[in-house]
Amino acid sequence: MSALLSSLRDLNELIKIPLVELSLPALRRMSLAEYAAFSENIAALIAADQQVDLFEFALQKMLRRHLEPRFKPVPRPAVRYSRLSELSRGCSTVLSALAHAGQDTIKAAQAAFQRGAKELEPEEGCLRFVALAECTFSSLESALNDLAQATGSLKKTFLDACAQTVAADGRLRPREAELLRAIADSLDCPMPPLVT
Repeated sequence: MSALLSSLRDLNELIKIPLVELSLPALRRMSLAEYAAFSENIAALIAADQQVDLFEFALQKMLRRHLEPRFKPVPRPAVRYSRLSELSRGCSTVLSALAHAGQDTIKAAQAAFQRGAKELEPEEGCLRFVALAECTFSSLESALNDLAQATGSLKKTFLDACAQTVAADGRLRPREAELLRAIADSLDCPMPPLVT
């Protein structure tokens, strides 16, 4: 068992989420009792160090979205939003979190944010750069839940803005990839070509 754990720890961070995606068909074949135990084990493992990192956040979002409907009724989100102005706070939070995940300085994060925001608002508008301390997982969760209720075209436009934020410095960090996958998955949209 310790050899397996050591091997998993050494995996390239960019392939962890794709490996989870590959395991989803097998996980869907669990019984309800197995799923309940699996969910409890995942929650316990994530809580073990009393903090949630981006991989754990992305993992929770993916597992919940892909497995819960197999084991219990989960209503699809209704379309409630058709304009960016209705989602400006959530868009600001998610783009800021992506910018912080991929940059080492506040100045670079602000530039990455602006690149993504430009996709959503060609003129000066309603999006604002959010400090890292405000980009909590609960605020991200809330923003993604709201964005999941947007029209399909607005979700696609927003995901393109996320891809522009990630591409701002010309490199893809594991934290950015994990968060971008969680965002795309939450919005039920395919990953942008940037990282597929």
